[in-house]
Amino acid sequence: MVGRDALGLSLTFAVALAAFLELALISSALLARASAMAGRPASADALAVWVFSAVSGVFSAAHELIGPLDPSTGQRGWQHDSLSLLAAGVRIAAPLVAAWLWERVLVSARRAAAARSAAQAQSRDPLTGARASVRPAPPWRNTSWLNTPDGAPLTLAGLRGRVVLLNFWTFTCWNCTGLVPSLVAYDRAYRDKGLTLIGIHDPEFPPYGGEHDRSNVADALRKYHIEYANAQDNDHATWNLYDIQAWPSYVLIDRRGNIRYEGAGEFHVDDGNYREWDARIRALLAE
Repeated sequence: MVGRDALGLSLTFAVALAAFLELALISSALLARASAMAGRPASADALAVWVFSAVSGVFSAAHELIGPLDPSTGQRGWQHDSLSLLAAGVRIAAPLVAAWLWERVLVSARRAAAARSAAQAQSRDPLTGARASVRPAPPWRNTSWLNTPDGAPLTLAGLRGRVVLLNFWTFTCWNCTGLVPSLVAYDRAYRDKGLTLIGIHDPEFPPYGGEHDRSNVADALRKYHIEYANAQDNDHATWNLYDIQAWPSYVLIDRRGNIRYEGAGEFHVDDGNYREWDARIRALLAE
């Protein structure tokens, strides 16, 4: 409306301009986050978020200041009353505050990328840079647990002698929840034979998305019939410790506490990948 009323643009062009601004803002935000999480420079995309937020806010504010149509002149004037000015200020401030909050998300993502790089460097040969195929699993230190007696933490040292399958997931991820039936099947088939399956719940979105809330995670566990232990990893400490790159990912640890297999992606009960990981679990249980 502001494009049509204030700038004299056609309705089609005004709508197209508004759609372009929104798409550009969303694209810039997603690109900035992806770059930050990958440890790449994200300053250009972050700047674009601020620019598109400001432009969007100015257009929105201008609409609050446009007065009603004057029948005698057929034109619209500008409103300068206090209420209109306040509304315009809010319209400008809202997207800028959102951009500032997104900048905080990027800062967190940059820190996570730095921690992940440090963990990755520790798991590689210092001379060749090659990643060891079999290496000691680093101990996690998550403090918030679900599906354990009295919420007590499970530790890597305490699980020595058992095969451990870690699943890095979040309940908002379609592929993660698509993988869950396979994990539930493994848990039911092999728990009594020496397998401990642990979900590491890593939020993908900022805290206001709800993934950080313990009650929401508990609801997801009930919804998907998950009875194995789950740890909240809201700060991505364990994610970074294991150099995880995608949702869902999984790490298979042998009875001696060594990482033997790693993988990522969705698979389903009785498909090829399911049978491959089933065979790996059985092989480690037999050692």
